[in-house]
Amino acid sequence: MRKQLLIVILAVSATILFMPKNASALPGIIDMFTTDSFGSTTPHSSFDLDETPYLYMSLEIPEGVVANTVAAWNDPDSLAYFSVSALNMDTERWVTLTNWGDVKKTGEWTINANYFDSRGNNDVDSTAFTVTPEPATIGLLLMGGIPMLLRRKRKHTKNT
Repeated sequence: MRKQLLIVILAVSATILFMPKNASALPGIIDMFTTDSFGSTTPHSSFDLDETPYLYMSLEIPEGVVANTVAAWNDPDSLAYFSVSALNMDTERWVTLTNWGDVKKTGEWTINANYFDSRGNNDVDSTAFTVTPEPATIGLLLMGGIPMLLRRKRKHTKNT
């Protein structure tokens, strides 16, 4: 029994020691997050209404294989919009919604991404981001809301 255990330990150790460095990574999505511009690899999870979010994906694609990614962007009301990348061998990808200007709204968004390659490998991952009103909108709401509250308070104090 001890001899068999020793042989197994030696076999596993030799496999790990002589395994090529990139052979340990499985095909698919290595890292995924939103960023504020095409080409950026800095995570950004909160956006103003006037900003466009981009989904960044770092992929492990086997040599000689082409891959595709599809992302479902779910808005705060759970409506889904889709972005699809071209079938290629790029290991870094940035995608956004081409109709972002028409569908953007404040609240929590989630993105579910799927990776597919020409060898039949697939992977899924998800991330989330928040869209907030820009500061100017909040300022306008406060400027309009404060006088309305004061007027309401005056009416309330006159009636009592």
